[in-house]
Amino acid sequence: MMGIIINKAACISCFMLGLLLGAALSVVSIGNNVDTLYYENQELELQLESVSKELEEVKSTLSKSKDVIITKIAPEIILKTDNYTDQEAERIKLALNKEIVNHYQNLIGTPLKTLDPKLLPGIVNGRIMNVEQKQFKVFVKTMVLSETMYIEVEVKENLLPPSL
Repeated sequence: MMGIIINKAACISCFMLGLLLGAALSVVSIGNNVDTLYYENQELELQLESVSKELEEVKSTLSKSKDVIITKIAPEIILKTDNYTDQEAERIKLALNKEIVNHYQNLIGTPLKTLDPKLLPGIVNGRIMNVEQKQFKVFVKTMVLSETMYIEVEVKENLLPPSL
């Protein structure tokens, strides 16, 4: 009877010892991962700080120059149809936004005084764009030229078959 109690006590103590050793090894392993992630985070913070300083320098040199340069294109899409759910409409607007930005992408970095404002709306006005297996006709309503080129477009679904 005494041998069974000693065997149980030995088994329980071995189990407890294994549990403690496993916990200690887990803490060491997780600690190494935390240290690695900490150093990677520090490196990324230094890179972010460096890029932020560089961006500030570029902005200050751009602001010192007298020319206004287009740095961003901000389209606003007005979808003229009620046939879509909110999610579908947002997906279509996002895809059209991307298409419009692609059409005006070459203007980024261009001084504003070198552009002809009469020609710019015509780049996408009346154009048919294929998005989500549907065709949409784009009509430019408003265009504002500054550092951020703002373009407001009205989009209607083109129900006619594509012309050959």
